[in-house]
Amino acid sequence: MEPSEPSKLNKHSDSALQNTSTSPTSFGQFPTPNVEFSQISKLTGFPDSAPQIMNTSVLFSEPPRPNTEFSEPSKPKMEFSGPSKLTDYPSSALQNTTTSTLSFDQFPRPDMETARPEMEISEPSKPNMDFHEPSKIIENPKLMNHSNEKCDIFDGKWVYDPEGKPLYGPQCPFLHDQVSCRRNGRPDSDYEKWSWQPNECEIPRFNVTDMFERLRGKRLIMVGDSLNGNMWASLACLLYSAIPPSRSHIETNRIPRSFRSKDYNCSVEFYMNPFLVQTYVNKTDGTRVLRLDQISDSARRWQGADIMVFNTGHWWMHKGRFQSWDLFQYKGKLVEEMKRESAFGMGLRTWARWVDRYVDRTKTTVFFRSLSPQHSGQHYCYNQIVEGRIRRMRTPVRYLNITKLSQYRKDAHPSIYSSKREKLMINQKQSPDCSHWCLPGLPDTWNMLLYVSMVSSNSSSWHLMV
Repeated sequence: MEPSEPSKLNKHSDSALQNTSTSPTSFGQFPTPNVEFSQISKLTGFPDSAPQIMNTSVLFSEPPRPNTEFSEPSKPKMEFSGPSKLTDYPSSALQNTTTSTLSFDQFPRPDMETARPEMEISEPSKPNMDFHEPSKIIENPKLMNHSNEKCDIFDGKWVYDPEGKPLYGPQCPFLHDQVSCRRNGRPDSDYEKWSWQPNECEIPRFNVTDMFERLRGKRLIMVGDSLNGNMWASLACLLYSAIPPSRSHIETNRIPRSFRSKDYNCSVEFYMNPFLVQTYVNKTDGTRVLRLDQISDSARRWQGADIMVFNTGHWWMHKGRFQSWDLFQYKGKLVEEMKRESAFGMGLRTWARWVDRYVDRTKTTVFFRSLSPQHSGQHYCYNQIVEGRIRRMRTPVRYLNITKLSQYRKDAHPSIYSSKREKLMINQKQSPDCSHWCLPGLPDTWNMLLYVSMVSSNSSSWHLMV
């Protein structure tokens, strides 16, 4: 048994994060949601633990306060000609204040500076509630690099655009209630108006027609826990919104969940496999076993895909009543107790060996997405294990390192808006969801960076090199 050697975390510039320490109780006041195990059940949250708040300020000026009618007055587009002083925030936004359960002011707004000199915010394309007219294909879209070195597209800042709008609406059929924050009564839309800007290069905007052309005749699969399901729903909505509904085929109640374009003959599929390795329940005594040296049974359905996007990590951290196994099994031996990081490393090695053996490197592109942050710091250890394992693989794996850029965006969780507001008012004891992300929202940026990684070979998401 050879444990993975953790590598050093990618050092990101903290130029985007300055001068703010979020109060631990400003967001930690929300308990994390419960998880019930039923074979491989849908992830509804993480163990109830008080998150350790890190310096998570991001660079921006105070966004306008939205009204509750979802119609915001037109405001002039912000242009930044140089760094300005941080805007003073009202104490209710950043201090440890007592807020009503139904008040959305409980979400601390991250602090941001202005963007770098001579940088403008491009106005996003405006959505249509039915479907978007496909935009023109970008001819050879590239990263506009400011230096001769490869650009780290995951190192940058969030830029606020008061006129920004998402590329699809809240009525997309792939959005289930848990992430449909606007449908569930969230009164603001500020969390939809942020765009990610890398420090050292300019990235092409998501172009849905170009994405369709890259997917023509292909299968893209996402495999992992419900956070990858969050990402899948985002991508499915981005694509679905650009074509007439009659030209698509939708499967949301079967395995896999899928979106298929009839005209482009492509599919985008999601397989719920939180561990990537095999789990089973002993029919005699109901014991739940996590087999660290056996790939998931559904792996046979992954084979042949042209693009694979994997993730795992969150379910390995669960303890107590949130834990979804009773025993580990490795090389035929059952073990009740094992260090979580060691078990995770063994399971990840099983996945890596499967990829190296069964994935055709001449046909298939493999991505691995880093952990969506828990705002407690534990995810960084698991990311190190992932990076160390990828370095040992024969198959090139492009690493989507979205952890830090997502860490800044606590405002983008569903929290109390993971269910209908009417239900919330009846049941005040419902646990807020601080694990998943509202849609439209942050996972749209994950898919934008996936698109950029597909478009350009000058991106640091390429195969990790020692």
